[in-house]
Amino acid sequence: DIFNLTLKAKEINIGFSCDGDAPFQILGHQISNGMLTLPQKRKEQYASCQIQKTKRGLQKLIGQVNFYSNYSPAFSEALCALRREMKL
Repeated sequence: DIFNLTLKAKEINIGFSCDGDAPFQILGHQISNGMLTLPQKRKEQYASCQIQKTKRGLQKLIGQVNFYSNYSPAFSEALCALRREMKL
């Protein structure tokens, strides 16, 4: 079988090691002190985002933050409320 797979050399770490509790990133997540955390770059990006005023803008924001839904147990309740408001 032939797989259509493209890898960027600067983003590949083969056979790397990390210091016990040193933070590292993998697949858009940061692992630090044995815990899954949100990367600082993403925190800054979401903190500076504009309040969405259109349905399309809100859908786009939900799509962006949904990847990180496992960081907050209350995320699904907040998302449910947003989607309910979108239907109005």
